[in-house]
Amino acid sequence: MSESIIRIDRSTSPVYPDWVTRVLHPELGSVGPAEYDLATIGLWLHDGQKNDAKMHGDRIYGYLKSENMLGRCLGLRDGEEIRKKGVRIFRTFFGGRSLFLWKSVVEFNGDLRVPAIPYGGEGDIRWVWLGFDWRSIDPAGLHRSR
Repeated sequence: MSESIIRIDRSTSPVYPDWVTRVLHPELGSVGPAEYDLATIGLWLHDGQKNDAKMHGDRIYGYLKSENMLGRCLGLRDGEEIRKKGVRIFRTFFGGRSLFLWKSVVEFNGDLRVPAIPYGGEGDIRWVWLGFDWRSIDPAGLHRSR
Protein backbone atom coordinates (compact mmCIF):
# COMPACT_ATOMS: atom_id res chain seq x y z
CA MET A 1 0.00 0.00 0.00
CA SER A 2 1.95 3.01 -1.28
CA GLU A 3 -0.11 5.50 0.71
CA SER A 4 1.39 4.04 3.89
CA ILE A 5 4.97 4.78 2.80
CA ILE A 6 6.61 7.70 4.61
CA ARG A 7 9.53 9.48 2.96
CA ILE A 8 11.62 11.92 4.95
CA ASP A 9 14.52 14.10 3.97
CA ARG A 10 16.36 13.86 7.29
CA SER A 11 18.79 16.58 6.23
CA THR A 12 15.88 19.02 6.63
CA SER A 13 15.39 20.14 10.23
CA PRO A 14 11.88 20.14 11.63
CA VAL A 15 10.20 23.48 12.18
CA TYR A 16 9.79 23.99 15.91
CA PRO A 17 7.34 26.55 17.34
CA ASP A 18 8.74 30.01 18.13
CA TRP A 19 8.14 29.50 21.86
CA VAL A 20 10.67 26.63 22.10
CA THR A 21 13.67 27.71 24.18
CA ARG A 22 15.75 24.54 23.61
CA VAL A 23 15.58 21.34 21.57
CA LEU A 24 16.89 18.60 23.86
CA HIS A 25 18.19 16.13 21.27
CA PRO A 26 19.05 17.97 18.04
CA GLU A 27 21.59 15.24 17.21
CA LEU A 28 18.70 12.79 16.71
CA GLY A 29 17.10 14.88 13.96
CA SER A 30 18.96 13.02 11.23
CA VAL A 31 18.57 9.57 12.82
CA GLY A 32 16.10 7.19 11.20
CA PRO A 33 15.21 5.72 7.85
CA ALA A 34 14.61 7.97 4.84
CA GLU A 35 11.69 5.74 3.87
CA TYR A 36 9.50 3.33 5.81
CA ASP A 37 6.05 1.80 5.86
CA LEU A 38 3.68 2.84 8.65
CA ALA A 39 2.97 -0.87 9.15
CA THR A 40 6.50 -1.21 10.58
CA ILE A 41 5.95 1.35 13.34
CA GLY A 42 5.51 -0.12 16.80
CA LEU A 43 3.31 1.42 19.45
CA TRP A 44 5.26 1.24 22.69
CA LEU A 45 3.90 1.63 26.21
CA HIS A 46 5.89 1.76 29.41
CA ASP A 47 4.73 -0.90 31.88
CA GLY A 48 3.37 1.97 34.01
CA GLN A 49 0.90 2.88 31.23
CA LYS A 50 -0.53 -0.57 30.67
CA ASN A 51 -3.90 -1.85 31.91
CA ASP A 52 -5.36 1.67 32.11
CA ALA A 53 -2.72 2.80 34.60
CA LYS A 54 -1.42 6.37 34.51
CA MET A 55 2.19 7.47 34.48
CA HIS A 56 3.87 10.87 34.37
CA GLY A 57 5.53 11.72 31.08
CA ASP A 58 8.81 12.64 32.78
CA ARG A 59 9.18 9.03 33.94
CA ILE A 60 8.48 7.72 30.43
CA TYR A 61 11.03 10.14 28.98
CA GLY A 62 13.60 9.13 31.61
CA TYR A 63 13.09 5.47 30.75
CA LEU A 64 13.42 6.05 26.99
CA LYS A 65 16.69 7.93 27.61
CA SER A 66 18.15 5.42 30.07
CA GLU A 67 17.37 2.49 27.75
CA ASN A 68 18.80 4.31 24.69
CA MET A 69 15.44 4.13 22.92
CA LEU A 70 15.09 7.77 21.82
CA GLY A 71 16.88 7.12 18.53
CA ARG A 72 14.22 4.54 17.60
CA CYS A 73 11.35 6.88 18.51
CA LEU A 74 9.54 8.93 15.93
CA GLY A 75 10.24 12.65 15.92
CA LEU A 76 8.67 15.86 14.74
CA ARG A 77 9.73 15.33 11.08
CA ASP A 78 8.03 11.93 11.15
CA GLY A 79 4.91 13.53 12.58
CA GLU A 80 4.87 16.21 9.89
CA GLU A 81 5.01 13.59 7.13
CA ILE A 82 2.51 11.24 8.79
CA ARG A 83 -0.01 14.08 9.14
CA LYS A 84 0.26 14.77 5.39
CA LYS A 85 -1.16 11.28 4.78
CA GLY A 86 -4.45 12.34 6.34
CA VAL A 87 -6.77 11.18 9.10
CA ARG A 88 -7.91 8.00 7.33
CA ILE A 89 -4.37 6.62 7.00
CA PHE A 90 -3.53 7.68 10.56
CA ARG A 91 -6.56 5.85 11.96
CA THR A 92 -5.81 2.77 9.86
CA PHE A 93 -2.46 2.35 11.61
CA PHE A 94 -2.93 4.05 14.97
CA GLY A 95 -6.69 3.96 15.62
CA GLY A 96 -8.09 6.37 18.17
CA ARG A 97 -4.80 6.86 19.98
CA SER A 98 -2.45 9.81 20.13
CA LEU A 99 1.01 9.22 18.72
CA PHE A 100 3.88 10.63 20.76
CA LEU A 101 7.06 11.74 19.01
CA TRP A 102 9.60 11.39 21.84
CA LYS A 103 12.69 12.03 19.73
CA SER A 104 11.72 15.73 19.65
CA VAL A 105 11.35 16.72 23.32
CA VAL A 106 11.80 20.47 23.84
CA GLU A 107 12.09 22.92 26.69
CA PHE A 108 9.78 25.89 27.21
CA ASN A 109 10.46 28.17 30.20
CA GLY A 110 11.97 25.30 32.18
CA ASP A 111 9.20 22.80 31.37
CA LEU A 112 9.68 19.86 29.02
CA ARG A 113 7.17 19.12 26.26
CA VAL A 114 6.81 16.37 23.69
CA PRO A 115 5.00 16.66 20.36
CA ALA A 116 2.07 14.40 19.61
CA ILE A 117 -0.39 13.81 16.84
CA PRO A 118 -3.70 14.02 18.74
CA TYR A 119 -6.23 11.25 19.22
CA GLY A 120 -7.34 9.82 15.92
CA GLY A 121 -5.02 12.04 13.88
CA GLU A 122 -7.21 15.13 13.86
CA GLY A 123 -5.91 18.62 14.49
CA ASP A 124 -2.48 20.16 14.66
CA ILE A 125 0.47 18.61 16.44
CA ARG A 126 0.11 19.23 20.18
CA TRP A 127 2.95 19.88 22.61
CA VAL A 128 2.26 17.99 25.83
CA TRP A 129 3.86 18.88 29.17
CA LEU A 130 5.78 15.96 30.66
CA GLY A 131 4.10 16.57 34.04
CA PHE A 132 0.82 15.17 32.69
CA ASP A 133 -0.27 11.57 33.02
CA TRP A 134 0.05 9.19 30.06
CA ARG A 135 -2.37 6.28 29.66
CA SER A 136 -2.61 3.24 27.42
CA ILE A 137 -4.02 5.40 24.60
CA ASP A 138 -0.82 7.49 24.60
CA PRO A 139 1.89 5.28 23.03
CA ALA A 140 5.30 6.23 21.74
CA GLY A 141 5.73 5.55 18.04
CA LEU A 142 9.01 3.83 17.32
CA HIS A 143 10.85 1.94 14.68
CA ARG A 144 11.04 -1.73 15.52
CA SER A 145 14.48 -3.18 16.25
CA ARG A 146 16.22 -4.72 13.29
